[in-house]
Parts: sequence; structure tokens; C-alpha cells
Amino acid sequence: AKQLEGKKELYIESIKQYKRLVESIKDDVNYFVEGEEKDNLYYFQFEDYKSKIAQQKVDVGSYKSYGYTDAQIESEIEKNQSKITEIYYSTLKSVEDSIQQYQNELTNIEIQLEAVGNGQEEYQVQANATGKIHMMAEYKEGMVAQAGSAIANIASQHDEYKIQAYVDSNSIARISMGDKVNIAVSGLAQTVYGTISGEVVRMDSDITTDNENGNSFFKVDIVPDNTYIISKKGYKVNLSNGMPVEARIQYDQVTYFDYVMESLGILTR
Repeated sequence: AKQLEGKKELYIESIKQYKRLVESIKDDVNYFVEGEEKDNLYYFQFEDYKSKIAQQKVDVGSYKSYGYTDAQIESEIEKNQSKITEIYYSTLKSVEDSIQQYQNELTNIEIQLEAVGNGQEEYQVQANATGKIHMMAEYKEGMVAQAGSAIANIASQHDEYKIQAYVDSNSIARISMGDKVNIAVSGLAQTVYGTISGEVVRMDSDITTDNENGNSFFKVDIVPDNTYIISKKGYKVNLSNGMPVEARIQYDQVTYFDYVMESLGILTR
């Protein structure tokens, strides 16, 4: 509504100035002040009109010096006067067309403002829970949101934190519900902050393909045992919505002997 009000004021001022320009043309007086920010556009429009009129003035002395007869000079004067009249009326029409255009725009703005005022509740978003709001995109004043589209989500203090991890199709068969997970927070040195333990609580039954790069993966939900991580010096960092992490799922255990044997290709599982 604030943006619409701003446009309304602009259109009203433009209509007022163009009507003043009509008066200037009819009275043959420039009522605008050169250098005034609100007047400059209209001041020079009038001066441009006057310049076109001046170009049509007949210099009788010049015609006589070229040997024109009085009758020929009179004919040229009539032609130029006709041209001046044409410029006068065409300029007036152009200005009046601009006035009409702005009046139409003003009418549309007033209709929109009335709709906003009458249906204010339809433009309000009401949440069905309390908590911390996380915007799903960067919205600015005046932007239009599509009806029914999600613009934010609410993280309740009582909600369970979940991490959605992407597992490649070659590794998904090794993972099971309840597998333990070590979670490293991106941007925090693991040697200083360590990891958060967690557990796999849900696995997609079907594969997901990224349309942009063509990569395929399974989505796996992980619940962390804690919603914070503490450094060796005691500095606490709370997990928050959208924070990137790396999840390392412990899907198997192997002894050092078996690991070496597998590396040599002697033992397979």
C-alpha cells in the first residue's frame, strides 16, 4: 500500500504540472522556473514548443531582398501561420493526452488501494504456531508473493531438530535405520569443536535426481543427540535452521587386520 500511495502522489503531481503546461501554451507564458527540480521537465517542454514556433516566423525583409512580391510574401506568411497553428494544437493535444494517461493510471491506483483497504485481511499472513521464523527467500518491501506459496517456516522451541543428508546411490544399501552418525558443523574446525553424535531416523525409499547437474541421491533424516556443539575452550555454538553440516554415517565396523586384508584384496565382505 505504501508503494501505491507513492505512485498516487507522483501521478497527482504530474497531472497538476501538465495542466499548468497547458496554461503556459495557451497564455504564451512559461509559468515554470528553470532550475527547480519539479519544474525543469515542463520548463524545457515549453521552451522546445516556443523554439518550434520561432522557426516558423516570416522575415519579410529577407523575402523582399530575394525579390518576392507582396502577394508572394503574403502567401508565405499564410503558410507559416498555418504551420504555427498546427504546432500549437498538436502540442496541446500531446500534453492533454499525457494528462489523460496519468488520470487513467491514477484511477487504477485508487482501485488497487481500495481493494487493499477492503481486503486487508486477505493480504496478511498468520502463523498457526509460535517460534522462530526463517524466511525461505530474501523478500523486500513492494515485492509480490504468489497466492498460496510458502514464504517462511517456523521452528518451534519444542520441535525436534533434524538434519537432511544426501547419500549417493552406491552407499545407500549399507545404511540402516538407527545407524550412528558423527556430525561436523561446516565452518567450525573439527579439531577444536569435535562432532555431534546422532542417529538415522528415516530413509527415502526412492532415489532423487538433481535436475541441474543430474546427480542422483537418497535423502536420509538424522536426529542429533544435542542441538549445540562446544569447543575445547567452552565456546558454545547452537545449531540453527539452514546451517550446513557434514554427516558421517557409521554403517559398519572393521578391525585393523580386516582393513589391511581388504586393502590387499585378500578379504572381501
